Amino acid sequence: VKGSPSGVEIANGGITVETAVVLTGAAAKGQKVQIFDGTVSKGEATADATTGIWTLTVSGLTVAAHIFTAKALYGSGATSAARTLTVTAATAPTITSVKGSP
Repeated sequence: VKGSPSGVEIANGGITVETAVVLTGAAAKGQKVQIFDGTVSKGEATADATTGIWTLTVSGLTVAAHIFTAKALYGSGATSAARTLTVTAATAPTITSVKGSP
């Protein structure tokens, strides 16, 4: 999982302030997967016909914990292991001191 637009990898169980992420995974070549955040579908992606790699940008994430899974839309409809992250509110910068100029 990478933050969007930063492209910075977000570790499983990690924390981010980004409300859009790019999910990447693997599936049977050319097949579709459905991506879920908990029980809510966030869309479908098609695995590349050559590599089997799929990507999906999920935006509009709220400040909360998110649990992503991918479900195969082929075969037995197997579901991936969960990948989790937490979106936190961005912290505003602060001014910690003001000094006179000599």
